[in-house]
Amino acid sequence: MTITYRAGEKIDDPLVIGYEFCATMQLRTPLAVLRQHGATIPAAADHLPAVDELWHGIWTPLVAPLVPGMPPFRPSTMASEVGPIPSDGGDYLRLLLCVREVVEVDAPPDFRRALLRVRLAGLPWQDLIAKMGGFERIAGRLLPAFLETIRGLRRPAIEHLWARQLRTPEQLMGMSDQDLLAVPSIGPKLLQVVRSNCAEAKHPQSEFVDAVEPSA
Repeated sequence: MTITYRAGEKIDDPLVIGYEFCATMQLRTPLAVLRQHGATIPAAADHLPAVDELWHGIWTPLVAPLVPGMPPFRPSTMASEVGPIPSDGGDYLRLLLCVREVVEVDAPPDFRRALLRVRLAGLPWQDLIAKMGGFERIAGRLLPAFLETIRGLRRPAIEHLWARQLRTPEQLMGMSDQDLLAVPSIGPKLLQVVRSNCAEAKHPQSEFVDAVEPSA
């Protein structure tokens, strides 16, 4: 996977000797974008590259050092979802790369979620994983339960269906209207929403789906 670029705005300053890409350190940031963190281009470049989505990251100017021969100035830390981290991304970037490598595999969500559980359990950064809420919180943000993504479906209905092992689009489509209407809080309008969600599901046999994150 590669990033597509659009022209960006450069800074007209003789002290700027180049630009460095700073990726947004979040779980939702795509793998290809995270891999570009720390990439540099010279100030002489015709334009600044920009990723598809503005929230993916920014190009920051590299200022010439005061002492010749020294590296350009860089901040020592940057922001992330877990607080300040080293500007090179440190262990948190390495953790995000491991997570996104699993999440973006071309496989059903149920398989990826199971693989993610194994991957997280074997990583050395358990303190960071705990700070992010552990496996359930991380997986819930990236690969939530299908039932959780049906707009308007309330907790009593979700728990009722989950307890009855009715968790996939295929299983719900196999229920009669009468049976679905007997589920707590499901009425005629929500019944149609459930049917629509099931019909549009990419993986009808999976209990989990890919999360749809806001674009900004």
